[in-house]
Amino acid sequence: MNISLVPLAVHHLHIELEVCQVIADPATEADLSILIDKMLEDFNSRWRDACYYTPITTRGARNCQLGISIYHFWAMLLDPHSKKNIARVLPHEINRERLWKDVESACVEKARIDFQNTEREKEMAWQASSQSLMKKWKIGLLLMKLENTS
Repeated sequence: MNISLVPLAVHHLHIELEVCQVIADPATEADLSILIDKMLEDFNSRWRDACYYTPITTRGARNCQLGISIYHFWAMLLDPHSKKNIARVLPHEINRERLWKDVESACVEKARIDFQNTEREKEMAWQASSQSLMKKWKIGLLLMKLENTS
């Protein structure tokens, strides 16, 4: 399964559990109703009550991450097959705008770092080539001195 599908899968599972909770009649299906309540409580403790985007990672019991990771939302937004469902998973416009801004700033930061690394590599290559030229020049001077002395 592609990580871009995780937010959509979590969203659908949450909806289906809530539908099952409403459909199960506690009077006639008490065991099923109790089981669905426990499943929904466990689901909410792991994934939170609803899908929403936040760049802040929250930890729960045993240091497990609560909710959906930002990278899953980023993958969903950038995947051409799943990005059409982003409005369904994140119904609030504020969350979608924040998601777009975070992805944009991450791309800009990555480009900045790549540019700095490229500039650093160019500088190091220039220094290496200038050092190589300096060595060749010194060797040439030594050879000229040896020729003159012999």
